[in-house]
Formats: sequence, structure tokens, C-alpha cells
Amino acid sequence: MAKWKDIIEVYRYEQSSDLKLTKLDFQSLYPNNVEKQRVQLVCNVFNEKTVVVLVQKNIKETASFVRNVTKMWNILNIRSISIGYRLKDNDRLPFTDVNDKRLDFLLRMATIFKQMDNSIKGSRIKGLTNETSNALNQTLVGIVDLIKTLLIRGYKYVLPGKISSDRTEDEFGIYRQSSGGNYLISAEQVFSSFQLERVKLFSKLDITTEENRGNDCCSISLEDSEEDLEFVERCFIESSNLNTVERSTLYYICGYVSQKEGIACTDTEDLSLPESEFTQNISRGGLSFPPINLFDLSLYYSFFKLKTRKCCTKIFLEEFDQNHSYTEYDFKDIKSINRRLCNCFFKAFVKNFNNERIEDEREIKRRRISSAR
Repeated sequence: MAKWKDIIEVYRYEQSSDLKLTKLDFQSLYPNNVEKQRVQLVCNVFNEKTVVVLVQKNIKETASFVRNVTKMWNILNIRSISIGYRLKDNDRLPFTDVNDKRLDFLLRMATIFKQMDNSIKGSRIKGLTNETSNALNQTLVGIVDLIKTLLIRGYKYVLPGKISSDRTEDEFGIYRQSSGGNYLISAEQVFSSFQLERVKLFSKLDITTEENRGNDCCSISLEDSEEDLEFVERCFIESSNLNTVERSTLYYICGYVSQKEGIACTDTEDLSLPESEFTQNISRGGLSFPPINLFDLSLYYSFFKLKTRKCCTKIFLEEFDQNHSYTEYDFKDIKSINRRLCNCFFKAFVKNFNNERIEDEREIKRRRISSAR
């Protein structure tokens, strides 16, 4: 049986580090009433990376359910005839045959959602409400019938992602917000909002800002900071303290850097590293695998998480260059490599910082409500 607490367990396991294998965050697992309507937060949970991590932790039933929902989502959101070839994902190829096995899969998912109706028991635990169950069942059955009908009538291919009201909803969302955020708006308000949107196309906003003076740390070089030099010296020791998730994430990031920089992995022994398991499981043949020397170099950059002062990239790039100078690794453009690694680290840090901030704000709000009662 799939359990939500299994996904929470994965999130808590990765929470202590900026480097994460999954896209799970606090808002995805504990959304408020407004956030429950955000598609991106749902996709953070029902994601191929989440499936791989659950399989690695031997949580098979939850992994199977997340995999099936992820596959269903990918099939229903095919919007391009080339995305399946580009991502090397057969599930995202356009429908061209009425006997496509994916149609049978959608019908099986419709049956599963129908069986998850818990309205008879009077509880949503381990199931869905009657309305949600019927909506999912009818949508999937209707999509399958529509795809078959279009193919029988002579259409060369069908893209299910085009059969939706998303664009119409987005457009009317703009009109509603322009009319004061009211759900029920008149035809006059729609026309006025439409005219306003047309006027915006002809308007240009000239924004002038003061010259960016930078932070104080930008004017300090590495040689002038004993603290930063100490971090560089400690990095070779601290790299051995990285946990499995952090090492696997660094390997995945180095694969991205290898692809962008055109660095080939020529040694097949590099693929036998334990850290490469996540990348191998999530790859469909399009991901790059980094050479061992690039992965080792990224481990020496682990001091990034130890520094509390993260105001700009200048001092970090100097530290990365200093780390590289201590090794004998030869790269064609080490500055570009360091810049890409630094950007990935900062992006992960900012995401984790915002996630902790949101979690703290929710906890403060919860305590205030509890004390008021």
C-alpha cells in the first residue's frame, strides 16, 4: 500500500543538506488551501527522481504508485510531437495507433481511481472522495475514447496535452484579477480587461536603477581572508564526511557540467561508482556521466555548505580555483566548470533557505493559532 509518510521520510532525510536528489520541499508536502491548486508542487512529488529514491530505499509500493501517476501525467501532457524523441521517453510520443498500450494503461488507472472511492466508508483515509474518484475516472475514460475517435477519423497523430482548458483558464484568470479578483465577472468587465491588456502591449516601462556597489565581501580577496583560506585547507578532510545523498547529488551535477562543457567520460570504471546509481536509474540514455577526476574535484568543494556567509560568487570562485590548484587535474576551461558548479550550489542553497523560511513561518502561525484557542 502506498503511504504518504514514505515520501515525508525521504524529504526529512534530505532536509539537512542543500544538495538533494529529489524536488521535494515543504510546500509540496504541506500545502495550504491555495498551494494545493499549484500544479508545480504536485509535480515535485510525482516525479521520476522521487521514484528512483524510493526504490533505492526499498519502498516499493509507494514507488510503484508514484511511478504510475507520474507516467499518467506525462502521457496526458504531451504537447509536442518531438518531446518524446528529445527526452528519449516513449511515454511522451504522440498517439498514432488505436491499439497503443498507453491507452490500456490509462484505462487501468481509471479503474484504480474508481476503486479508491472511500465515500462508502465515510472517510478519505487511504482513498479519494466520491467527486474526485468519479472526476478522474470519467476524465481518463473520456480522453481514451476521444483519442481513439480522432485516430479512426483519419488524424495522423493526437497530442492529449492540447485537449485541455488551461489556456482559457489562464486568460480568464487575467480578466478576473483585472476586475478586482472576483470570481463572477460581467461581460463589461471582461471587455474592459481585454482593452487594458491591449494597451499594455503598447506601453514600455523604463526602469533606471542605481549602480550596483556590491557587498563588502566582493572587495576582499582570498589571500586577505584567513577564515576562507582555512575553509579551503579543511575541504579535503570534510569531503569524506559527505553522506550518500550529497555524494550522489554531486555526481548528478557533475554529469550536467560534463554535458555543458563537452567533457567525455572515457573510462567505463567511472560508471561503477556507488554514487552513479541514481544517475543511471533516472537516465534514459541522454544523461552524461562525469569522469572520476571531475567528481573528485566537486567533493573538495564541499566546504560550500560549511560557510554561513554566502553573499556573492566572487570569493567562492577564488576558493574553487585555489582548490583546483592543489590537485593535478587538467581541464580545458576550469573557470567555466567552477562557474557552473558555483551556480548549482547557490541555486540549491537559495531553494533550501526559502524552504526553511516557509516552514518556520508556518510553524509560528500554527503556534499563534494554538495559543489563541
